[in-house]
Amino acid sequence: MEPGRVTSLLSKLRGAALEEMFGTPMHAAFIGGPTPDKLAFYARDPLSGDSARGEALLDGNWRFGPERLDLSSPRANDPWTVSAPSRRFARALHGFSWLRDLSAVGAPGAAASRRLVDSWIESYGRYNQFAWRVPVLAERLLSWARRGQPVFEDEDANWRSRALESFVKQFRHLALAAPGIAEPGNRLRAAAALVVGAAVIYEERRRIDAAMDLLERSVETQILPDGGHISRRPDAIAEALSDLISVEDALIKIGATSPPWLRSGMDRLGQMLRFFTLGDDHLATFHGGGRTEPVALQGILA
Repeated sequence: MEPGRVTSLLSKLRGAALEEMFGTPMHAAFIGGPTPDKLAFYARDPLSGDSARGEALLDGNWRFGPERLDLSSPRANDPWTVSAPSRRFARALHGFSWLRDLSAVGAPGAAASRRLVDSWIESYGRYNQFAWRVPVLAERLLSWARRGQPVFEDEDANWRSRALESFVKQFRHLALAAPGIAEPGNRLRAAAALVVGAAVIYEERRRIDAAMDLLERSVETQILPDGGHISRRPDAIAEALSDLISVEDALIKIGATSPPWLRSGMDRLGQMLRFFTLGDDHLATFHGGGRTEPVALQGILA
């Protein structure tokens, strides 16, 4: 059997064995432990929030792509207690990238961010097979590390501690699960989340260096020499570059130097992203890729 196939098979077996342990008392012990009083800093989010989408969320109108969830009724519950229209919608919901939109509407958005994170912890703070899947978890950790200031700097010390404890437990779970990811397309974001998470929680070089090793392998296997992504989806190029921008920002904030392979990967991705940007400033969509708005591209390519 070819070495690559052996490695893939071993990763799958390791992942399957770990999944049997997730949610058990042993798993709780692995992800438990000391929690910092605060995060060291917040990572740069290259994407700007959309105030119109933020206002819609405040009104209870949740929309991802063509799908919509209406929670505008006075008796409506938080989105965690109702059925999502689809798994794709649920993934976007649990990924929390919409925190950037709430951040664009000031104090009401900050209050909503705190409330929604708190209710998520109440419903999903313990291991859940869907909400804690690596792709969803990695996106959520990056979102909280980028846009979590209203959450992690709340005046209520007990509530703040609860939010920080959840963030750290999720980070430790990702550190357990990420090396066994069988799907190559999910590795880069998971590795980026580990680097950013280690930096904002610990500022400890040993943990950061270990995460950077995983990220370097992910960049080597997922970013092609021409700057394309292994999936061939243009929106995956934008996503990867966005995550690497946050990684580079985290390294700068801890006083570390970006390695040449990181800057090379970012430069190649940026060139290819410009190539796929159409005349109307939207990103080309093919190979199953989603739509990327001009404002998002401007932030990533700035």
